[in-house]
Amino acid sequence: MDESFGPVMHYLVQLVSCERHEVATGACKFWAKHARMPANTAIRKHWMDLLLPEMSTLIKAFVDQMSYRPEHAEYLQQLGSQCANHAAGDKKSPPSDVESFANLRNFATVAFEHVARVYPVELVCAAFRPLLERRIESECWSEKEAVILALAAFTRGAGVPDTMGNSYAMVVPRVLDCYGDPHPLLRSVACLTMPKLVGRRLPGVKDPWSRVLICTANATLDTSAEVRRTAIHALSALLAYGTPSGRRSAGIGMQTARLVDALDRARQCDMDSETRCAYFECVSHLVGRAGDSLTAADMDRLLPPLVDAWKSQSWNGTVDCGVKTRGSVVEPELGIVPLSVALGTVATYGKSLYAPFAECVFEKACTDIEGYFLCSFVVFLTFGLFNWWTYL
Repeated sequence: MDESFGPVMHYLVQLVSCERHEVATGACKFWAKHARMPANTAIRKHWMDLLLPEMSTLIKAFVDQMSYRPEHAEYLQQLGSQCANHAAGDKKSPPSDVESFANLRNFATVAFEHVARVYPVELVCAAFRPLLERRIESECWSEKEAVILALAAFTRGAGVPDTMGNSYAMVVPRVLDCYGDPHPLLRSVACLTMPKLVGRRLPGVKDPWSRVLICTANATLDTSAEVRRTAIHALSALLAYGTPSGRRSAGIGMQTARLVDALDRARQCDMDSETRCAYFECVSHLVGRAGDSLTAADMDRLLPPLVDAWKSQSWNGTVDCGVKTRGSVVEPELGIVPLSVALGTVATYGKSLYAPFAECVFEKACTDIEGYFLCSFVVFLTFGLFNWWTYL
């Protein structure tokens, strides 16, 4: 690798900013998938020396390409503005240019995450930190939204390095404020980003675990479908893995009543099949984390929709919530398996609170196994879910 590679590096960086989004998407794919530093130490050092003067330009280009185009933002804001169930036939596919913009935004996000993970954190922080601190204060909602998304990608890639210094003390309150912002896509990116920051020791920041947990739960019944979708997936991760910083306590029990209320109301909102599966994961994770705080009345509010959805799954037919099928068998990653896992969590941690629902679930499981002996994994899973029921 000689000095003539310098112009090539510059070219690869400049392509990310190309106004032709198909070219920019290809450049982001390169940085996301193929721009790993070579294993050879001498080549790696030379590569880094060439990239050093380009890093600020590269990261700015990534963040610029994460910004919503007006057509993309308008389309998302028009989807499901009310908490009501709509017929699948009423929903229109996005225009092709919106799909292209969404792909570019996604690849730019993944590319930045990859760069933050692979390259020296000091180098990445030196380029990203000034941009973050400047744009988090922007009056332009799309600039602010994009840099908050970039913060999420940076955190996935690099964690919360000391080289970010006191930036979190200024940035985190701004992101928290976005939970209540009038613009739905700022509310959405707050739901996406804050769960990645809670539970970590951030200089100058008191861990906002409880606030993030409740704000995310409340966002599951937002008037915007995009906010609801993001919030449900974020809440599932929070309930499954989130813990307050510096405490061994699960941090859920004190908020159980508010979480039950939010989830009970959220289930009445419109959801696509993937989001509804994530919603049922939220229910199961809540039972798993706060089973001792739940009451029979809570279970009566939360569990019947999960049981009904699980019972609606058919081994040899389509599913009434629009889950894709392959041949005559429901694809396990979208159908019977995730709902079975959710029920298994409820059965394990709900204990006696699950007893009123156990018999009908067990009967349906036995019927399915007898009629469609298709998958040893699911058979094992199903028996594992309910083997404790024989001890009732």
